[in-house]
Amino acid sequence: MTNKTCRGFTLLEIMVVVVLIGFLLCIAVPNLLYSFNTSRAITCIGNLRQIESACQQLAIVNGLAPGSTISLTNDLANYIKSIPRCPSGGSYYVLPVGNSPQSRCTLDADPYGHKLF
Repeated sequence: MTNKTCRGFTLLEIMVVVVLIGFLLCIAVPNLLYSFNTSRAITCIGNLRQIESACQQLAIVNGLAPGSTISLTNDLANYIKSIPRCPSGGSYYVLPVGNSPQSRCTLDADPYGHKLF
């Protein structure tokens, strides 16, 4: 008679491990997505600050009166190296001089807050 011992995992042990991994993923994935969306919103706000600063410099140097319009692509070319893009896919636009904030993102109603102020 030979003594044969089979070593391995039972089906129950494997199922417990799979359930635990699934539970951990259910906790981790939403937090990871929240972190990604929050970092995109923070990057967007940083871009809006750059555009806002360039608009203010343009208005001061050229003596623009309140209500004067500024073109994001043409007028700001000398005051900002390149027009940034919203990392979430929104687009930036500039309001006339005298508005605060002057630069806006089309995703400003996003729950993660693509607003400058």
